[in-house]
Amino acid sequence: MLRDYQEAAVTDALSFVSTAVRGDKRLYAAPCGSGKSFVERELLSRLPNWWLITPRLEIAAGMLEKLGIRTHSLRELVDACQSQRICTPIRFRNILFRGEVPNVAGLIFDEGHHALAESWHQVWLAAGMPPILLFTATPFRGSPRGTATFRELWGEPTWIITMPEAAQRGHISIPTFEILPLVDDDLIELSSTGEFEVTSLESATNDRLDDAANISAERWFKDGRWDRMTVFCLPTVKTAQRMETLLCSLKAPAAAIVMSTPSQERQTIFKAAEARM
Repeated sequence: MLRDYQEAAVTDALSFVSTAVRGDKRLYAAPCGSGKSFVERELLSRLPNWWLITPRLEIAAGMLEKLGIRTHSLRELVDACQSQRICTPIRFRNILFRGEVPNVAGLIFDEGHHALAESWHQVWLAAGMPPILLFTATPFRGSPRGTATFRELWGEPTWIITMPEAAQRGHISIPTFEILPLVDDDLIELSSTGEFEVTSLESATNDRLDDAANISAERWFKDGRWDRMTVFCLPTVKTAQRMETLLCSLKAPAAAIVMSTPSQERQTIFKAAEARM
């Protein structure tokens, strides 16, 4: 059963769709954890010949699990997704080019802030520029100029529910932060493009990772479990792998996810994180 604000979002989107024509689009925003995927799934069930495009198969797998569908291989996952009209951008672009989906009435873009990417535009164009519903927790980009470009293309967001409202109603918790500095910025070398040099970044942070791992295990790992679902974001692959090694040496279980980590292994790691193990 949908919450009241989710049902209101579905009603608003269906009203938009009822008069939408080729090229029309609407952007919806709501904070992480407030249930955007339930809105998307409900819309997909009510809109024949619409497809939901999501950036990663891991996200699609989570959507399938909410439908009671579990898969055991990448091929099973891809097939199950397509049977539910859920697809990643590159895969959907390719099946469109092969003519396997002749009639796309509309598109739902999950994680809609990715929609500036070329592959998402290719999907829209290959589908014939049907109406689009975009959903995101972050209706902006990393700079004012990027945000202006995003809003110019997709419009101003319609907020399903704001973060303060969702927190006040108990649907989400406002995150708290603690910063553990790893390195003095002055010690990091910059490339000719102004970006951090990866090797410089790794060497400068190497010693402080030990401190970060010890502090984390001491403060947030109690009685054999993390005190909450815990994620560490590290600047490079090597620092992520080193942090994994350090935490495990302290008997605080951790696993690094990098670009090459297989989908099934990611799912196993996500479930362990959810269980705080």
